[in-house]
Amino acid sequence: MIKATLKAALLVTFLTSSTSFASFAHEGESDSKPSGTQVGTVHGVIGDSMCKTDHKGMIKSGKYGKTDADCIAKCLKDGMKLTLEDQKTNTSYTFVNSKEAKAFAGKKVAVTGHIDHTNKVIHIHSIKAEK
Repeated sequence: MIKATLKAALLVTFLTSSTSFASFAHEGESDSKPSGTQVGTVHGVIGDSMCKTDHKGMIKSGKYGKTDADCIAKCLKDGMKLTLEDQKTNTSYTFVNSKEAKAFAGKKVAVTGHIDHTNKVIHIHSIKAEK
């Protein structure tokens, strides 16, 4: 009888600790976007992490093409990141998934997605050109 009681107690202890451990292990993990993000839309111009939206000097040098889009493409090739420049708030955002934004280089856009205002990062859900 003592052996059966001891086995049952050990089994309950094991199951309880396993369940607690499993919930602890998944506490920091989530399939959703990181905490601190919110879904929203940011309006701005697609630029790059070096020039932001001022490409005149680089274009004038003759090494970065003739348009803002040319300059951005060259900067990306040189390792810079694509950015969204919100000129109203003077905020520069980088992207989790910038591939969608490449086609809008140098253009005014509205980007909707998960926005992390603290780290200045956007996970794009949709992007469209603006006038």
